[in-house]
Amino acid sequence: MLTLELSYAAGASSRPHRHDHESHCYLVSGRIRAMVAGESWEMGPGDACIHPTGVLHAMEAIEDSVVVEVKSPTPDPELILT
Repeated sequence: MLTLELSYAAGASSRPHRHDHESHCYLVSGRIRAMVAGESWEMGPGDACIHPTGVLHAMEAIEDSVVVEVKSPTPDPELILT
């Protein structure tokens, strides 16, 4: 597995995408709008979500945010920040 601490500026987002690995995301600070499998919700500090393998997902920072993300199995290094 791979653990990352990621900082997102307000307004930063990812386009909906899928992975060959699972990701667990824990919001340390800020506010994030998460979308997984067509459902979306707002996350605050202490909230977590899972992006299952092969499931369409995206995230958007509503305000400056810090996310700890655990990916398993370890993805291709060229795909780590997607």
